[in-house]
Amino acid sequence: MKNLIPFISFIIAFYTSYKIIPVVIRIAHLKNLVDEPNNRTSHKKAVPTLGGVGIFIGFSVASLLLASYYFVPEFNSLLLGMLVLFFLGIKDDILVLSPKKKLVGQILVAFMITFLGDVRITSFEGILGIYDIPYWPSILSSMFIFIALINAVNLIDGIDGLASGFGILASTFFGVDFYILGHFAWAMLCFAMAGALFAFLLYNVFGNANKIFMGDTGSLVLGLFITTATLKFININAASSGPFSINFAPALAISVLALPVFDTLRVFSIRIANGQSPFHPDKRHIHHLMLRLGFSHKASTSILISVNAAIIGICFALQPLNINYHILALCAVVFSLIGLLWNLSRRAASKNKSIAKPKKIEEIEQMKDLKSKIFEHVN
Repeated sequence: MKNLIPFISFIIAFYTSYKIIPVVIRIAHLKNLVDEPNNRTSHKKAVPTLGGVGIFIGFSVASLLLASYYFVPEFNSLLLGMLVLFFLGIKDDILVLSPKKKLVGQILVAFMITFLGDVRITSFEGILGIYDIPYWPSILSSMFIFIALINAVNLIDGIDGLASGFGILASTFFGVDFYILGHFAWAMLCFAMAGALFAFLLYNVFGNANKIFMGDTGSLVLGLFITTATLKFININAASSGPFSINFAPALAISVLALPVFDTLRVFSIRIANGQSPFHPDKRHIHHLMLRLGFSHKASTSILISVNAAIIGICFALQPLNINYHILALCAVVFSLIGLLWNLSRRAASKNKSIAKPKKIEEIEQMKDLKSKIFEHVN
């Protein structure tokens, strides 16, 4: 029976979120808690932004109902941290929260989970020649990882289905690995998150009248959960010695997180090089490049998630390499793909400008002709 609990958690989380989200949508419209279109958004009408409420409730209900079957020592600190970010996200989605206050909240949550929950990276597994890490450097480096990944996941939530699609991919991958290694408690949590995200995805991508966005309420909570699962994935595989344990877990974790990590690194580097704040909002993210190439939201999301899955496959193919060469090869592959997209999008943008310019000139000439005809008629 215990072996089936992870799959049951998926069903419970999916069903709960699927039933809760329409209620959230109705309330959001009644109270005008919606995201109005502007020059930075790609939607054309007001859409509720509290989809994270349905995700969090679905995950929490499934996890709490089934928690009695397993002992998860990190569960209390994880749920508390998710609750803190949940309320921070709600405030930001409704009233707008300053970046400094969000950062303070993230630091607090990162400290709670690394210090109280003891979820931290304890070894670099030979990356740059570093293996075991002393306690406090382990705490500080883990806190940095939490804050960086929470924000990275938050930043990819820019088009329909991208953040939730990535969350489903990462949660399912980690969940399957935990299940194979016999860590059913963490498999249960991962499948619960995947179920809640899948229910949200149906409304976010395929909803018309009942469309909803994840908002910071969902992306912050998702980022925290994925980061926690990532560190557990690395530590569990490092401690395992069975036939299914993975001896290149850090590199594999990077490949699973390729979409948010490398997109954030690229965008932050460009902003800093241009003398801007790394948090300055713009349309340089990889999903913006896809839209510029003419792909729809659904197509862009499908391509990017498929590419992320392919990068995981490439990581497995590079398994024989030393861990440092493994990571360098992964970085080379990912940055090459991003560079290709960037060049294609620039060509598409310049082509659109060249097409738009003659049209504009033609419109001006038509206006001049109209004015001259009106002038002749008056005279």
